[in-house]
Amino acid sequence: MTVAYLRLTDLYLKVRPVFSPDRSQVLQLVAAAVRAPSADNRHHVRFAIHDDGLALHADDFFLHCRAIHRRLLTLLSYGAVVENLRLKLTEYGWTFEPRWFPDPDNPALLLRIEWSALRSAASPEPLARFIESRHTNRRFFRGPGLSPDEFSVLAAAVGNDAEPTLEWFDTPDRRRAILKLIRVAETERFGSRVLHEELFESIDFDAGWKDATTELLAPATLEIEPIMRMPFRAMRRWPLMRAANRLGAHRGLGLRAGDLPARTAPHLGALTSMLPPNEAALAIGTGFQRLWLAAEQAGLALQPMVASAILATQTDSEEGVSDGTREVLKDGWRSLVGEALPLVVFRLGHARKPRVVSGRRAVEDYLM
Repeated sequence: MTVAYLRLTDLYLKVRPVFSPDRSQVLQLVAAAVRAPSADNRHHVRFAIHDDGLALHADDFFLHCRAIHRRLLTLLSYGAVVENLRLKLTEYGWTFEPRWFPDPDNPALLLRIEWSALRSAASPEPLARFIESRHTNRRFFRGPGLSPDEFSVLAAAVGNDAEPTLEWFDTPDRRRAILKLIRVAETERFGSRVLHEELFESIDFDAGWKDATTELLAPATLEIEPIMRMPFRAMRRWPLMRAANRLGAHRGLGLRAGDLPARTAPHLGALTSMLPPNEAALAIGTGFQRLWLAAEQAGLALQPMVASAILATQTDSEEGVSDGTREVLKDGWRSLVGEALPLVVFRLGHARKPRVVSGRRAVEDYLM
């Protein structure tokens, strides 16, 4: 009987259909993957196309980055990239379970997908249809709020597993607490020289106030009021920003950039995890991408507001966040979610379409 079983297994392996994509299909997979969100519209991933599969590699930025919060942001984007790739594959009838960092001797290798190891997908996942249209919306949001059924749809998109956990902050006490954290974090981004440089280095002012960019953030995507555009551009120079901060400019910017858009949004949420930080970032990146696509499917506007969570991960030895701010963020999150690690915060509601949305570089630019 054992011999017969082995022969049947061998026969199955010989006749089992294998996904053999042509180059155009592989490029479509890569194009869908890089439509995932990233912190500054810049993906630190490259793809190697092999005859038997596809490999994803981290670039030098991730390999040499020592700032914990920036590494976690990149890992979040990796989780979203791979989820887009998996969703797109279901349209071809296949799927896979990612095995991250499969080669301990090659830290640059994020993931290896072998076509012969794919398993058949039951059916294409509906969320795949919204990969192209998903985008950040920085306009002010309005109601109506979500119905219980709509909350259930978003929760189901994240998944029923223990990781990650979807949290909402819509009761008065929880909303008041998270608004404080958002305001404190956004104020720090303009008050700290290190964080100020990170923020303004991610904006391509050469693009002007009308055009999109294929990398970095175009000023036009920031939805800044016309009267504030010239002062905002001037504030990219740290000496001017530092002088303005003596008059409280960073607090005013923290209110405008964080508190006000969050306060007026119908819903504030976060994704948390009990996993170790690196694993948590990958899991949350995956879950957040699914949540965002489900929101797009439902016609909802969403904006990530990760500073309050991600800056709380900085250690005492890192530059950027002051000791006082770090403690406020850590204590505040601990009171809201206990020992879980929050890495993504977002606001959700209804809004008009943004005037300009970010583009992506040509697919070939992401190939090794």
